[in-house]
Amino acid sequence: MLAPAVPQVMRDFNSESEALASFMVSVYVLGLACGWSTSLSMLIVFRFLAGVAGSCPLTVGSGSIADTFRQDQRGKVMSIWTFPILFGPSLGPVVGSYLSEIGWQWNFYLLAICTGVLLVVALVIQRETYPPVLLERKAKRLRKQTGNDKLRSALQSTKTPGQFFFLSVARPTKMLVLSPIVFGLSLYIAVVYGYLYLLFTTMTFVFQDQYGISASNVGLVYLGIGLGQFIGLLLFGAYSDKLLKRLAKGGEMKPEYRLPLLWPGAIIVPLGLILYGWTAQYKVHWIVPILGTAMLGTGMVLTFMPIGVYLIDAYTIYAASAMAANTVLRSLGGAFLPLAGRDMYNALGLGWGNSLLAFIAFGMSPMIWFFVRYGERIRTHPKFQLNFATPTSTESVTGNSFLNEQHITDLSPKAVHFVNGSHLSSSFTIPPQFVPASRPGIFFQSVIAANAGCHHGDTRYRYQWGDSESGLPSNTPSVSPAEPSTATMIERLLNPVEIVRDQPENPFAKLVVDQRIAIVPSFTLESGVVLKNVPVAYTVRGQLSENKDNALVICHALSGSADVADWWGPLLGRPGQAFDVTRFFVVCLNSLGSPYGSASPVTNKDGDPAQGRYGPEFPLTTIRDDVMIHKIVLDHLGIRQIACVVGGSMGGMLCLEYAYFGKDYVRTIAPIATSATHSAWGISWGEAQRQAIYSDPKYEDGYYSFDDPPTAGLGAARMSALLTYRSRDSFEARFGRNTPDVLKRQSINQGQKTNGVQNEHWSIHNHGHQRARGSRDSRPVSRNGTVSEPTSQPESPDRQQTFKDPQFSGNTDFVIPVPVVEANSSKPTNHYFSAQSYLRYQGNKFVNRFDANCYIAITRKLDTHDVSRNRAPTVREALAQIEQPTLVLGIESDGLFTIAEQRELAECIPNGRLKKIDSPEGHDAFLLQFEQVNSYLLGFFREFLADIMDKPGIGGVDGAEGDVIDGVGKMTKSSTFGEAEVDDLTAW
Repeated sequence: MLAPAVPQVMRDFNSESEALASFMVSVYVLGLACGWSTSLSMLIVFRFLAGVAGSCPLTVGSGSIADTFRQDQRGKVMSIWTFPILFGPSLGPVVGSYLSEIGWQWNFYLLAICTGVLLVVALVIQRETYPPVLLERKAKRLRKQTGNDKLRSALQSTKTPGQFFFLSVARPTKMLVLSPIVFGLSLYIAVVYGYLYLLFTTMTFVFQDQYGISASNVGLVYLGIGLGQFIGLLLFGAYSDKLLKRLAKGGEMKPEYRLPLLWPGAIIVPLGLILYGWTAQYKVHWIVPILGTAMLGTGMVLTFMPIGVYLIDAYTIYAASAMAANTVLRSLGGAFLPLAGRDMYNALGLGWGNSLLAFIAFGMSPMIWFFVRYGERIRTHPKFQLNFATPTSTESVTGNSFLNEQHITDLSPKAVHFVNGSHLSSSFTIPPQFVPASRPGIFFQSVIAANAGCHHGDTRYRYQWGDSESGLPSNTPSVSPAEPSTATMIERLLNPVEIVRDQPENPFAKLVVDQRIAIVPSFTLESGVVLKNVPVAYTVRGQLSENKDNALVICHALSGSADVADWWGPLLGRPGQAFDVTRFFVVCLNSLGSPYGSASPVTNKDGDPAQGRYGPEFPLTTIRDDVMIHKIVLDHLGIRQIACVVGGSMGGMLCLEYAYFGKDYVRTIAPIATSATHSAWGISWGEAQRQAIYSDPKYEDGYYSFDDPPTAGLGAARMSALLTYRSRDSFEARFGRNTPDVLKRQSINQGQKTNGVQNEHWSIHNHGHQRARGSRDSRPVSRNGTVSEPTSQPESPDRQQTFKDPQFSGNTDFVIPVPVVEANSSKPTNHYFSAQSYLRYQGNKFVNRFDANCYIAITRKLDTHDVSRNRAPTVREALAQIEQPTLVLGIESDGLFTIAEQRELAECIPNGRLKKIDSPEGHDAFLLQFEQVNSYLLGFFREFLADIMDKPGIGGVDGAEGDVIDGVGKMTKSSTFGEAEVDDLTAW
C-alpha cells in the first residue's frame, strides 16, 4: 500500500538512499506502520515493531486450520484463508497510489482504522481451537461442577508463562535449524517471496521511468500480480485436495502428496520474470510486462500454498510452529532480497537482471524433486525426529502400569467412563509429556497410541466433533484417510464408545443372542448427516492375541445379523474349521440399516426415546459408512491389525471397502459372490422389491404401526429376492411340478375369514393374496345393491396354522389359514405346487424377523455401492489400488452376482485369485456349500496367514497343517438369518 508513495516519503524526509527506499517497503512484510513518524528512521523502526505484532495472525491462522479441518479439506481452506494475505499487497498499492495524493500518512491511518474494526469483529466471533486450552477449560468446568479436584486435562502443562514464551520461540527455531524439510522448503519459498517483494519495491520506479505512468495511476500495475495470485489460488484450491486423494489411492494420505503442485510454480516463476524483464526493458506495450508479473503471481502462489499445506499436514499439532519458522525465513527473504533490486537493475538492466533471478529459481528447482522423492524418508527418519515437548512429569508410564490403572476418558459431567488400555503391549512406554502431574488425569487409550508412535490403525478415520459448551469446531464427513491429528485426539477424549446389552425399543435385536451393542457418540455419514449415540451391534468369539493382530472380521449379507454362528455356523469353531476361535478373534458387526441392533429405522433417533424411532426418516447409508463406523468399534476392541475380512454378497462389498484401509491394517480379504459396483440388474431387482412394499396399503409411507406392519409387501419382496438368490435349475431340481406335503402346505391368505360358502373359482384365483376380502357371493349386499364389507369370524382350529411372532411384542399369535379340500368337492386340476409353498414359507419366515423400512434402507444402501467413487476414474483402476492378497469365491450358477463379476475382481486386484464354488443353487450357494467355502478359506489362510495358522491354539491345540482334520460342523437347526435348512426342502 505504501509502495506508490515511496518517492513522496523520500522527498519529505530528504533522503536519496535507494536501499532505504526498498527496505521501507520490504519491511512491511514484518509489520505495519505508524503514520505519525517524524523521520525516516522512526518510520522504519515503528514499521518493524508493528510487523512483529502483525505476524501473529499469519502463524496462528495456520494452526487453527490444522486444529479444525481434516487433511483432505485443508487445501481448499488454505486457499480461502490465504487469499486476502496474498491479494492485499497487490490491491494495497492501488489504494495507496490515490491516498498518497492527500498525504502518505493516510496509508497508515486507513490501515489503523481497518485493523481496529477487524480486531473488534475477531474478538466477537472467533473461538479458541487449540486442543490443550479447550481441554483445560472443560476440565476446570467439570472440577467445579462435580467437586472432583482430581480431574485434569490429559494435555495439561505445568509450565510457567515464561517457559511457554521460551518454548514458543525455541520450537520454531529448533525446527528451522534441525529439520532439513522445514529449512529447505522455507529457503525455497523465501527466494520466491523475495522476488515478489523485489517487484513491489521496483515496479513503481520501473513503470514511471519506462512508461511515464503518473503517481496516482502507477498503483494499478500491481493488479497484474494480484490477478495472477487469484488464478493460482483457484488452481490450487481446485486440484490440491483432489491430487491428494488420487495419489493416496484410498490409502494413507501422506503430506508429500501436496508437493507435486510445486512443479508448475517452479516453471511459471522464471518464465514470468524473463517476460517481465525483457519486455519492460525494451518498452513493449505495458500490458506485456504486467502479464509477466501475473505469471509470477501465479507461480508464487503455487509455490507458497503447497509448502504451507505440506507443513500443516506434516506437523499437525505443531503446525503453527512450523509455519512460524517458515514465516521467519520467508519474511527475511522478502525484507532483504529487495534491497539489491534497484542496484541490480542499474548494473544489469531489467532484462538480464530478471533473467539472473530466473536462473537462480531454475537452479533451485531440483529441491522440489528431492523433497518429493525423499521427503517422507527424511520426515520419518529417527535422526530428524525433534522432541518438542517439555515434560510435565519426569515419570513415564509403561504399558503394565497403565493396565493396572483406571483413567477417566469422558469429560461429560453426566458419566465417567473407564478403559483398561488392554490393547497396549506391556513393553510400550507412554512418553512423559502425555502424563499429567497427578497422573489420575483425563486419558483415552487412542490418544496415547496415536501420539506416541504406537500403531493404532488411525488411517481412514472418519469423525465428527463438536461441543457447544467447549467451543470445539465441527468437521464435515469424508471417506478419506486422516492422519492421527489433534482433532482425532480430542474427539476420542470427548467421545469414548460405550457398550450396552439391550435395545428396548427394538424387538428384533432380541433375536440375536450374546451380542453387544456399542454406542458411538457421534458419527457423520458419507452424505453429511450427523448421527448421535449411534448403536452398532456386534459379537466376538475367541481371544485377541497379545499382538492384537489375529482379528477375523466376518461381514453379513443383506438380511444377516452379527450372529455368524447362525448363518455360517458349520465354519465356526475348532481347528479344521475356517473360523477357528482357538486362533482367531472372530468379530462380526451388524450393518447400519439392519434391524438387528445397529442404527436403523427401528432404533430411536439419536438414541433418544423421546424422539421415537427413525422409521422412514432414517438417512441413506452406504457400504463405506458401515466400514467406517465398524472401524471405530474395532479400535475400541483394541484391534491393531485385521488378519482377514470375509463376507458374501453385501458382506463381500464390505470386504472390498475394508481393503482401502491399507495392507498394514487389513492383511487379507476374501470377498464372496459380490461385485465392485452394484449392477443395473441388482439395482432393478431392489427397486422391484421396494415397490412390492410400497404397494402394500399398510405401508402408509413408512409410518406404519409395529402392531400392523406391511407384511404382505415385505413377504412379496422377500419372495422375489429369493428368486435372484437361487437358480432356475435349483428350483427345477428341488421342486419341479411337485405338490407340497399336506403338513407343510403354506398359505398366506390371512384375509380369508368370511361368512358363507366361498366361490371355488374365486378361491383359486386369489390363492396367496393376503388382502383378499372374500368373493362377491360371500359379502352381504345392502339395500342399495352395493357389496358391503364382510363380517370377520375366526376359522375353525383345523383350518389354522399358528406361529409365534417375535417381530412386535414377542407373544402375538400369527394366524395363517390353511385351505382344506372337502371330501365331496371336486378338484379337476392341481393349482398349488411345492415351489409356491416354499416361496410362501420363506415370505412368512422373513416377515417374522425383518422390518419393511429396514429392507428398503438396506437395498438402497446396495444401490450406492461403487468402489471407484471418489477414488479412481474407473472401477478397474480402483480395484488395482487393492494391495492385499485376495481370495475371490464365485458361483457359476449365480445370476445376481455373476461369475464374470467375480472374474473381474480377481483380474483387476493385483494379488487376487478366483476359486469357484460348484453348485446349482445360485447366489445362495455360499450359505449352503459349507464344505467348499471352508476348504477354500483354510487353504488361503494357511498360505497367507501362516504365522497365525501354525501357532498352537488356545489350550495347546496344534494348528499346523496335517495335525487336524479339516471339516465343517453339523447343522442342528435351520438358520434364522441364513438359508440353510435341516428339513427336506422338497417337501414344501
